[in-house]
Amino acid sequence: AYPGNYGSLVGENRNFDALFYTSQFWEAEKRPKSDIQLIRTKILTRYRKLKKSDPMRVHASVKRAVGYVQFRALDATFEKYNTLKIKARKQSQMAEQLKAKKKALEDVVTAYGRVILIGDPKTAVASLTRIGLTYADFADAIRKSPDPKGLTFDQIGIYRTGLESQLIDPNENEA
Repeated sequence: AYPGNYGSLVGENRNFDALFYTSQFWEAEKRPKSDIQLIRTKILTRYRKLKKSDPMRVHASVKRAVGYVQFRALDATFEKYNTLKIKARKQSQMAEQLKAKKKALEDVVTAYGRVILIGDPKTAVASLTRIGLTYADFADAIRKSPDPKGLTFDQIGIYRTGLESQLIDPNENEA
């Protein structure tokens, strides 16, 4: 209620602070998801009302609130990615599972990349951490995937070498 009651008496950044800290408090209190979603929606609505040229868009408290909301909005996407497994032994099914996991990885990285661009240091670091966890999970999924049925020992070696080439190392520079 702070922005509604006192918002016109203070700078817009104070309204974002009030909404941000309210969301933090409500989450710590384990308020219903509908309440938490309501406060997050208020933050985004208030942000969207700011003109693109408004200097308030780059204020630290605004970036913090919006970055946090955008970061938390990706929780379900991150969890969904983590449920994708590569466990089929039939080659065609395994290829589909690998393709789906790789596509989901790209989607997660892109989404967290957008959060980083908001410019809040804390949510940028949290987003980079999630990106790193996503890459690590992808590598783990490939390494732990079962070998397809019907391959000889030599074929399995070739297959595993091919799978390893699918691993994405974001720190590796391509020449």
